[in-house]
Amino acid sequence: MTKKIGFTFLGGVALFLVLGNLTRIDFFAASMGSGNLSELVLYIFAIFCAYIVSKRLFNCQLFLILTSGVIFSLLVGLVKWGIDATAISYNVRLILQIITSAVTGVFLYERYSDNVRRFIGAYLFLYGVIVALSYLIFLAFPDTGTLLATLGEAGIEFRGDAHVDRLVSTYLDPNYFSIIIVLPIIFWLYSFLRNHSLFGGLFGAIALGALFLTVSRSGLSLFLLFSIVLLAGNLLELVGSFRLKKSFIFIMVTFLFGTSLLLVVDSPFLNRITDRFTNISSDGSALERFDSFNIGMELLTEEPLLGYGYNYSVRHIIAIRGIGLPGLDSSLQGVLVNFGLIPSLCLTILLLLWWTRVNLILKKYGGASDVYSTWRLVTIYIVLSLLWAANFNPVLLYPFWLVPILSILMYFGFIANGKKRFVTMRKSDLSSFVSGGKNENSL
Repeated sequence: MTKKIGFTFLGGVALFLVLGNLTRIDFFAASMGSGNLSELVLYIFAIFCAYIVSKRLFNCQLFLILTSGVIFSLLVGLVKWGIDATAISYNVRLILQIITSAVTGVFLYERYSDNVRRFIGAYLFLYGVIVALSYLIFLAFPDTGTLLATLGEAGIEFRGDAHVDRLVSTYLDPNYFSIIIVLPIIFWLYSFLRNHSLFGGLFGAIALGALFLTVSRSGLSLFLLFSIVLLAGNLLELVGSFRLKKSFIFIMVTFLFGTSLLLVVDSPFLNRITDRFTNISSDGSALERFDSFNIGMELLTEEPLLGYGYNYSVRHIIAIRGIGLPGLDSSLQGVLVNFGLIPSLCLTILLLLWWTRVNLILKKYGGASDVYSTWRLVTIYIVLSLLWAANFNPVLLYPFWLVPILSILMYFGFIANGKKRFVTMRKSDLSSFVSGGKNENSL
């Protein structure tokens, strides 16, 4: 029964990620904007499933750390500013995202255990569907303004910027999608090198073409940084017996294939990409990010220690920045402003301790295992996303980035717990054998 519920829930998560913002409707008040119907249904399902697997959730350290941090921040906001319905609703939403991710991690572990190769296969199939839909949207609606108008006529309300000749995906935003798709591209590259998967190499090139079509500085630079880290870090164990030279050749071939695909579609894209990197000083979006950074620093100096409380800063940002831009562009700065320096430092220390524990346990799988190699790739991606991409886009708390990334972390956390229990059982069996005692688990 639990396996059937788990399979259905994982299907719901996959559908939520595939549909993206195509299910946004105005069922909330205008002050809160439109809401994602598939997201709401997923949260309701997650609450039901959380009750079923509650014992495992309360044994999940990452779940407890993140949930406690959000609840503490909510209490800070209530004490400092009182009841704010919008802020409270966003706190509840963030907690529901963490619950959803934890439940997903439980069911992923039940389904795949430590067979990470099967998990990667399912993960890449999911994002293969998303990439394919993204190309279809791009070909059908090169002007996002037309797409948004068409969706509006169908009752789907999405308040976002209109982009011309940029691949926006089902998330209807090229910048967020470009950051999200980098990890699947790396996984496709890993699949090709480690498992000799031609399918992985082909889809990696196609996904890389989609990344270029977003014309997003943050996503393109993130992929470049990721590639440099993998090459300069000499992580040969990630690709088994392949030499660094072969890895470099494949990356260059994939890069050239993606560039050629982009040229076939429309050559002016290369000029647009070049302009976005060389004319930053006169680019409107870049200047807005600079203004956002200054506003964030101003807010941080006013409430530095405990912050404003998660999303209680919105009213202050709107007062300075305007009603149309209620948030900060930098995720890291947003975390510091909302959570404060002291809670942010405490959360960072707790998360690092959790990561160290999981890393030490997963390292026992060895370099030949997909478990530790995949864990390292995920770690590198998250670190680079936080330190680089999250400084230009509020991607850190974006549900289509946060839920899958937290789900993967929860999944690896459960793998570590399972590995630790297995090692403990083996030691217990050995002690029983040496002492001459009997153990029902021993042969």
